Amino acid sequence: MERARLRHANRLMATGGEVSRTDLVTLRPEDFRGSRVFAG
Repeated sequence: MERARLRHANRLMATGGEVSRTDLVTLRPEDFRGSRVFAG
C-alpha cells in the first residue's frame, strides 16, 4: 500500500499544475499495477 501511495504522489507531481483534494485522496489502478507483483 505504501508503494502505491508513493507511485500516486509521483504521478501527481509529474503532471504539474495544481492538485485538488480529490486528486490527493484518489488512488488509481495504475498506482497499484506499477507493482512487481502485477508484472508479467
